[in-house]
Amino acid sequence: MRVCLVASILLLTQCYNDTKWKLNCPATCYNGPLGTRNVGQCREGIPECDKEQRVLRCVGEVHPTKEVCNSKDDDCDGFRDEGIPVNIIPCLSVGVCRGTVHSACDYGEYQCIWPINYEDPEVSCDGLDNNCDGVVDNVDTNGAFCFDHPEWWRATHPPCQVGIISCGGCAGQVLPGVEVCGDGIDNDCDGYPANRIVGWLDVVIMMDPSGSMCPFIATIVSAVVDYITTMQNQNIRWAVVNISWQGPLYYEVVQDFSDAATTISTINASTCTGAGFEVGLDVLYELCERRLLDWQNSGVLIGFTDEPLIGLISRTPMEYIDSCVANDITPNYWARHRLPIQEIVEGAGGSYYTISTNVPNLEEQLQLTITQCD
Repeated sequence: MRVCLVASILLLTQCYNDTKWKLNCPATCYNGPLGTRNVGQCREGIPECDKEQRVLRCVGEVHPTKEVCNSKDDDCDGFRDEGIPVNIIPCLSVGVCRGTVHSACDYGEYQCIWPINYEDPEVSCDGLDNNCDGVVDNVDTNGAFCFDHPEWWRATHPPCQVGIISCGGCAGQVLPGVEVCGDGIDNDCDGYPANRIVGWLDVVIMMDPSGSMCPFIATIVSAVVDYITTMQNQNIRWAVVNISWQGPLYYEVVQDFSDAATTISTINASTCTGAGFEVGLDVLYELCERRLLDWQNSGVLIGFTDEPLIGLISRTPMEYIDSCVANDITPNYWARHRLPIQEIVEGAGGSYYTISTNVPNLEEQLQLTITQCD
């Protein structure tokens, strides 16, 4: 409906619609400083208007704040973490860090700014404390062990011990020395104190090559070879005799006294394909009488069999014992039947063991057969 009013005094005519002028509520709003809208952390908000469409408040807008170390542009000036105070956190101050290190905001965190020769972990052997722990060349090897000897196993026997890799080499290691007779110390770290042979010693390996020894032959060969290897630098001559053989003597001299390398080859060739009588007692007596071989020194016998030891000639155990003792020969035997061999070898100062397929046990027992150093 159109309404016209005539004002006679003013002579003006005003015509208007009776519908009110309508305002629009804006889509966004921002009341922060000029130039910061949607810069950095600053964000415009959503206006909340009254029924007259007038803005009452700006919901969700974010204004500039003080810059802090968080890798964000808090003051909305287009730069992150600028103007942050330094030396907020403590830093190392010894070694190469002395007088050269300060803390600053770096990628949103307070961090120490290290010199170019700082190392963590320290890896350089340069006479400097590169990791600033107060110790020069404290190289971190992650506890890596070292032992400057080709036979590492000796490090497991005191007084030998491993060391720790360091700039100075292998710190703290103790290496094998020369065995000293009678001092009670395992100087060469082989697990057996004072077993350096002074002068020379003749050692005879007595093998039973019969078929019944097949379950044991591999164990014996392995342990005896390892044993001879550990003793190869000692003053020892080695011989090998088979105690079971086909023939009028029922034994075989496989190898007369020779060096360790030759004997290792002989032992490695041992088999369990022979046959005959295990006349171990007769062979033992002949050896203790210093026959069959080219004897020159004190002797040690090391015998293996899985059968009862027999002799074609009847002798009492004491006859065997007296013969071995009188001729300075110490017998040792690994067998399955104790009688009569245990009484004989122990009576003559040697040892008896039950034969088995346990290589470590046999190796340890073999080491006990030679402990004298006189």
